Amino acid sequence: MTLSIGMRDLRVTVALCSTLLLVACLQPYRMEIQQGNLFDQSTLDQVKVGMTKKQVRFLLGTPLVNDPFHVNRWDYFYSLYSHDKNISER
Repeated sequence: MTLSIGMRDLRVTVALCSTLLLVACLQPYRMEIQQGNLFDQSTLDQVKVGMTKKQVRFLLGTPLVNDPFHVNRWDYFYSLYSHDKNISER
């Protein structure tokens, strides 16, 4: 039994659309998300008692959290997420 050209084109179109819909359901690419300031031990060793706020900010960067209740305390936080999983937290 032979199919007409219109019916054959319809089958090809349906097959292509079905394939595209299945591909669209795949999980999208997710980038690693880095938040906060990351520094190594040598940078932390450079922080000394008696340094000014400006000097500490130059070494470590701007703190991630500014707590209005503890003005003299700076909190630095770092986290790395990949595909909804926490890889690193400091």
